[in-house]
Amino acid sequence: MTSLLSAILCSSALALILKAADSEGNRYGILLGNYIVCAVIALFSCRFHIVLSPITAVLGIIGGILFLFGLLAMQKSISVNGASLTSAFSKLGMTVSLFISVVFFHETLRPLPLAGIFLSILAIFIIHHGTKDAAGTKFGLLLLTLLGNGLADSMARIFQAFGSPEQEESYLFVLFATAGILTLILALREWNRNSAPVTLRSLLYGAMAGIPNYFSSLLLIHALAALPAVIVYPVFSGGTILTVMTASALLFHERIDRIQKAGLILVLIALVLLNL
Repeated sequence: MTSLLSAILCSSALALILKAADSEGNRYGILLGNYIVCAVIALFSCRFHIVLSPITAVLGIIGGILFLFGLLAMQKSISVNGASLTSAFSKLGMTVSLFISVVFFHETLRPLPLAGIFLSILAIFIIHHGTKDAAGTKFGLLLLTLLGNGLADSMARIFQAFGSPEQEESYLFVLFATAGILTLILALREWNRNSAPVTLRSLLYGAMAGIPNYFSSLLLIHALAALPAVIVYPVFSGGTILTVMTASALLFHERIDRIQKAGLILVLIALVLLNL
């Protein structure tokens, strides 16, 4: 349980740092600093001794692509929808993780957790009504955040099933190195297109984000090794949403309207049901 609670705090810190860094120029600079720090921490964790089986390498590369996609969607959504709604949809991605756990790993869902899934779908529709605009971009970003982070979080469960526990740090190194290389390519492309350089300030923000990002992934793997996924994902999601909502209100004076608030309340109720 300690690993799970620590993962919640780290995941919340990541969202809040991205919110604080929202005004930085080249958005890829923040992500680049984040993934450099994550890769360095992973390298130190395995004492510069990378041990990779083919399956670990493949899972790490796939995970890196998914993590970058999820974080890009989250970063863009935070600037449009705020940290609270974005964090809620990020953690609603656990419905994707639960679907994968049930379909591919034969974990079972009882009636109440199943009701929680349907309630979360209802919450999505309510929040959609509260965020829709002419182009639909606000809600589209929320859905991309849900899908990207749900698939990224599922990699912890997939690695726990097919990977080797002794290669855990090596897996995370490949994951974050892959995401970092892809981010560097995107950052250079943005620099050439819009003359928006990667600044030292954006890299420092990214380095701050990288520490909780790395440990959130590592601690989630530890939690999944000790507890069933049908418990870990709902608690991880609900705890992060509550923490980010509280901190955003206190630190950034972020407010949400009544419809969105009703949707978030339904999300939290759904997460409780998923945990029964």
